[in-house]
Amino acid sequence: MSGDVRAVDCPFCGAREPIHLFDLQWSRAVRCARCGFAYVDPRSSSAVLQARLQEWAVQDVVDPERLRIAFDEGAIALYQRYLAGIERATRSGGRRLLDVGCATGALLSVAAARGWEAEGLELGLASAAYVRDRLGLVVHTSSLFDFTPDPRGHDAITLLEVIEHLEEPMAALRRVAEWIRPGGTLLISTPNFDSLYRRLHGPRWWVVNCPDDHVAFFTPGTLRAAVEAVGLRVVSGRTRGFDLIGMLRSFRAAPAGPAASPAPSSGYYESRRFNEGLKALARSLRVARMARAGKRGVENLCSGRLSPLRGLGEQLVFLCAKP
Repeated sequence: MSGDVRAVDCPFCGAREPIHLFDLQWSRAVRCARCGFAYVDPRSSSAVLQARLQEWAVQDVVDPERLRIAFDEGAIALYQRYLAGIERATRSGGRRLLDVGCATGALLSVAAARGWEAEGLELGLASAAYVRDRLGLVVHTSSLFDFTPDPRGHDAITLLEVIEHLEEPMAALRRVAEWIRPGGTLLISTPNFDSLYRRLHGPRWWVVNCPDDHVAFFTPGTLRAAVEAVGLRVVSGRTRGFDLIGMLRSFRAAPAGPAASPAPSSGYYESRRFNEGLKALARSLRVARMARAGKRGVENLCSGRLSPLRGLGEQLVFLCAKP
């Protein structure tokens, strides 16, 4: 782990009772003995974490494949479904949306096209510049804790793949909840630490083995407890994403451990190359639509009430409402 490191208390309950789960390439994953929350301990300093965030923000805009994936038809269709769910659940009477950690603005662009008064909050300078200069959308370059929200509040807030990066996730949730108008909604997504992939392969799932990047790991139970603790009601909670091929490939990998685990960044790129290759093959065989339908079917199994795969998908997606 680069830079200064320090031991940390549980980001959920504040206890200092870590139970070692497994080694990461740069640190270790632990679970709090008091509340069960999983997190990285020890952790890099805030300065190192912020520097990593800026590096990834640059990758958002200089990596053409990363940018293409952010705006491809599958991602846009997913955001359409997310926003349709938000629209059904929102009872605050307005259409002001704030996308916290908006990256290069794909969801923001979809929201604006659906008639939302949409604006973003993005700490990554390169990503924010792309949203502002290339998409012409409103984005505030600030952290959650430095941002001064509009006094009118927001009817919907989205927090997609952000909370796992935050050093103080509970303080962030409390702050976001304050910005939501009564009857408004919060959509939050984050990797699922209870996923089948993580259970089978531990640090070989690159999502948990990111250097100075993902530092807080939620499960369906801890995410529900977190949003309820800040006064929000869970409207729906599900898991999605089930990388069966990736799991099968991991069985063929070297034994898990700090020395055997791939560099986290290479793990991301390896996974991306493989998945995009499969998509290209499906398109060439003209079965892309069938493949997407099959993937949606498997994802539904991850949320079915009686399904043996319930709760084992790789991403948590919770829609919450403020009373």
